[in-house]
Amino acid sequence: MGQYEVYSHPILQRYRTSIWTGATFLQLFCTILLFVLPLLVAYRSHGFWIKEQIYREIPKVAFQGEIIVVLDATTTSGSTTFNNPIVWSSNGNFNKLLETSLKLPIVESYEEDANNDGFPDFLDLTITFSINNNIKIYGAQMLLKFQYVLQNFAKLDMESLCYIERSARRPGSKLTATGDLAFVQRRPLPHRGLVSSPTTAGWTPTSASLNDFDPFEMTSEYRKQDYTTKFEGETSWSSEDSSSSFTVSARVYYPDQVFSYAPGFWELIKWAWVQYLSVFAIVYIVLDRLKTFAFQYQVVPTVIVSPVHKFHRG
Repeated sequence: MGQYEVYSHPILQRYRTSIWTGATFLQLFCTILLFVLPLLVAYRSHGFWIKEQIYREIPKVAFQGEIIVVLDATTTSGSTTFNNPIVWSSNGNFNKLLETSLKLPIVESYEEDANNDGFPDFLDLTITFSINNNIKIYGAQMLLKFQYVLQNFAKLDMESLCYIERSARRPGSKLTATGDLAFVQRRPLPHRGLVSSPTTAGWTPTSASLNDFDPFEMTSEYRKQDYTTKFEGETSWSSEDSSSSFTVSARVYYPDQVFSYAPGFWELIKWAWVQYLSVFAIVYIVLDRLKTFAFQYQVVPTVIVSPVHKFHRG
């Protein structure tokens, strides 16, 4: 009658030695190497301690209705042409300071929630100036102010600026801009808590000096902050020698963006532990095969203790 294997189990082979022998030092060396080598490999592979992580979030952005527009204009009177910039702001103090250059435009703006998530997705803004035929526009600057909020990880609530600028060699009748309000960070956000950042940007209701309303200077000063925004997109210039109006038209989107942050303690430990264990498993297998070879073939002398077998015959 034929036979078949009904059960199997490994036989445990034991190797004994005294303390001051080569076998003891081999076991000690392999044990130390088993724990130290994975740590060295994981650390030297650059990434054991992550200093920066990223996540994606849709910021909560709202246009505050605060605007500064400066048009680079020239005025021709007889045979004389001279620079005569046209300015306008939603700030009454600024308008009072520049009464000679002030020109009131027609302003149309609205924000739309395209995906019905309860937050606006973009701003449509149109500003139209009526100008005389002897006035030529060669460039335009516009500064817009927004409220910018992040809340998934760290809590950030700040005022942000959007600077749009275009200049041309030929006079024009319209500046069109389409792009995103992009977040710029000089350092990672904290992983939680309230971000300590200036809550105001650009001009304030109490600003009373001309230097406080220079779009370029305000933007340059604003860029020094750790967390800012900027306009990223395309601008187009419609050239026209004679026109009775000049229009600034802008569409600014509020897209979801990738933000970097500094991981917390437990995230650091979790990431380091995963890397350590992945290398540890490989080192353990290699060292185990090495020790099996060394003891089985008596590379280092030991006393072999064989298991006691008991057979039951039926």
